[in-house]
Amino acid sequence: MKIWALGDLHLPSERNKPMAIFGEAWDGHPEKIAANWRERVGAEDTVLLLGDFSWAMRLREARPDFEWLAALPAARKIMLEGNHDYWWTSRARMAQAAGPGVEFLHADALSVPPFVIAGTRLWELPAPDKTAEENAGRERLCAREAARLELAFRAAAALPPGRLIAVMHFPPLFAGQERTVFTDILDRADPEAVVFAHLHGESHALAFRGARGRARYVLASADAVDFAPVLIAESA
Repeated sequence: MKIWALGDLHLPSERNKPMAIFGEAWDGHPEKIAANWRERVGAEDTVLLLGDFSWAMRLREARPDFEWLAALPAARKIMLEGNHDYWWTSRARMAQAAGPGVEFLHADALSVPPFVIAGTRLWELPAPDKTAEENAGRERLCAREAARLELAFRAAAALPPGRLIAVMHFPPLFAGQERTVFTDILDRADPEAVVFAHLHGESHALAFRGARGRARYVLASADAVDFAPVLIAESA
């Protein structure tokens, strides 16, 4: 069994919002993703969907996107909230709309033997190009999301032991940074992989990627990985 990840699918929903305005790479991107998914992902695998799944504003508008997802292989599809997932609502309502095989992760953890998947959305880190007021707002929201990340790892500790994978929408660390409020928590949890999305185009370079301690930090936003699920781990 393999664990794959992909974020920022930005599917058009009933609103039929296009993504090609953001560059030629996004032209026909749902078809690219579906073709790459079918080529890589097996029926027994798990796919981690790292937020910004649909441009829907309301859950009912996401219906065609969930139908698109249902047609793709994977035993389990685990979805996080992104900053553009305005349709996100209660877990019960989302599960009913999404149908079998789709699970929703928010400040908690799921057992996917031999793995444990834990995570939450996070938020944008303070940045040098932002005003003091903007960064103060980011710090408040990051403190809230850090508390949710702590909850996720507590939930993971209560599950049967497994290889820990941390998932989130926003990057927890910028390139050139030593630490953040999020990495302090991640370092203590000691996952084998930290997987995130959110960044597009030239912004890909902003994120820290690579080894930090035991963990491998992986950017899996769709346009950063050529619109194909990226392999995170596999069982022995």
